[in-house]
Amino acid sequence: MNLRLKNIFISFILIATIVKLEAVENKYPEIRKLTARILDINVEKPEENKNSIDYHNNTIIEKVIKKDTSISSYPKVQSWNKDMTLLRISNRLYDADTLKESTLTSKYDKSAAYKSICSRYSDYFRWSNIDADTFYVLNSSRQFIKASILDNKIDCNNVLESFKEYELLHIGPYEGNIDYDDKYVVFVAKKLKDTNVYMILFDIEEGKRVWTKELENNKWIRVKGKWKLTSLDWISVSPSGKYIVINESDANGGEEGIYRYDIEFKNKVKLQFEYKDKLYSQGGHADMGYDMNGNEVFVQFVGGLGVYQFNLENPRERGKKILNLYGGGHISCRNTERKGWCYITTHAEKYRHIFALKLDGSDDENIQNFTQSHMLVDIDKIYGAPSPDGRKVIFNSDWGSGNIQGMDTFVVTAN
Repeated sequence: MNLRLKNIFISFILIATIVKLEAVENKYPEIRKLTARILDINVEKPEENKNSIDYHNNTIIEKVIKKDTSISSYPKVQSWNKDMTLLRISNRLYDADTLKESTLTSKYDKSAAYKSICSRYSDYFRWSNIDADTFYVLNSSRQFIKASILDNKIDCNNVLESFKEYELLHIGPYEGNIDYDDKYVVFVAKKLKDTNVYMILFDIEEGKRVWTKELENNKWIRVKGKWKLTSLDWISVSPSGKYIVINESDANGGEEGIYRYDIEFKNKVKLQFEYKDKLYSQGGHADMGYDMNGNEVFVQFVGGLGVYQFNLENPRERGKKILNLYGGGHISCRNTERKGWCYITTHAEKYRHIFALKLDGSDDENIQNFTQSHMLVDIDKIYGAPSPDGRKVIFNSDWGSGNIQGMDTFVVTAN
């Protein structure tokens, strides 16, 4: 073989190898339609050092080895860090490969584990979207902390801001997120002896408050000894950091609906869908991500109708149905590095599935099914949520035991 032909042959082999590696690296379950399916009893419950294979979906299921009964987070909260080496469940961090607890928290008991991740308040732990060794915490002293992991230690000393003039401070509440560039986060707050609802936009990059505004038509009220919001469900910045989306309920005479504002909280537009020649806007389990065309979208369950996709770039465009109703569940678009998909968990009979849903704005209902939840009861705490690359999904299940209070947590991966 002459030198020129040899070089061509070597180049061909290299290209074929790269293509093969990329195919392996980007492998997901096959695209299909979602159909009713009885529980596959041939999929055994995974145990420590014993994984299970879901042959129908060609996926592998592993069990997280926990020392307590904590379950994975609400699906709008990212479980994995940026490079998918660490996984958080409640107060503990796990090695994302072995699914055993990391030494970062394994040496601590429950209260000390809570302190080791900077005394987070409620579920206010957010992984950085740009740095694998960084996470953000809103702690019990109303301090917003940028924490760092270095040399197998967690440093909680970088306090970006203290909000001591407020009695309560929330991200969301609970369902708020930081944008994909770690630029903005919006807080909801209450002052002492003041029932007004305050919103605070905080610039993480600059380490300062951008603005503070009162939220109209909303108040804090006492319900069973706790402060609750009258007609606000949640508020969050969008993935791009260009918009703020708010979910208002119809309590206290407020107008129910989902609204999109610009980042200055101006130019309010209601996100609406059409049904029987009328326009509607209502709250439901939802998340924000990007569609196949690169548009920022709001993806939501609409009670009794299905899953709808709303274009945040053009909010006056009517919402598009992309999935017919298969039972209630949750939506997660935490697949920050895999645009064009969101992940759905349904819990109705014969539709207890965990799958990725293609965001192409059509009603073709293209899905990639990862597995069944193996729950025998109709509850919504399966909490299926993807890794940043969307190849893995974490979920909770009693695996048919009926022990809802002691559910295990599993990770399913495309094989």
